Amino acid sequence: MEIGGIDLTSLGVTEWSWHFMDLDFRVLYLLLILMFIDVLTGLMKAWHQGNLWSRKGMFGFMRKILILLVIAAAAIMDEIFMMGGVIAGATLLFFCISEIISILENAEAMGVPVPEVLKNKLAVIKEKDNHNRSVGEDLRQEFSLGKDESFRVKVEREEKGKDDVG
Repeated sequence: MEIGGIDLTSLGVTEWSWHFMDLDFRVLYLLLILMFIDVLTGLMKAWHQGNLWSRKGMFGFMRKILILLVIAAAAIMDEIFMMGGVIAGATLLFFCISEIISILENAEAMGVPVPEVLKNKLAVIKEKDNHNRSVGEDLRQEFSLGKDESFRVKVEREEKGKDDVG
């Protein structure tokens, strides 16, 4: 194969691009489908709850891009450590499970009947998430205001006592 006068087979580019460092594309395709379904269910949930925000959507899309970058990094680590796709495969499966959980949470929030066993597991996951939030999540929640939310800052002047100097 030749592009622009450069023989790609001599560079090993075609072999690398076809195998993408031993990554199984079927699982990658599954993840992409799950991401698409998660985005759709997330938009439907936001529409249903009346809190469709472009900023939240942008954070969601950035999260999806970061997930793909983490998978690419895992694939590179697989190649460096000659693991045969173990690291990238485990990373893909982790994110597939994460997307499935997010889809179930979106469905439950819209009132779709979810089996009781899954509801209990989702409740446990939500409880753990509330205790183990990241600093970024805390900041995002701290600085994002909903439609009806507002904040007030109360400034009080400190009175100087008789013993105070100045």
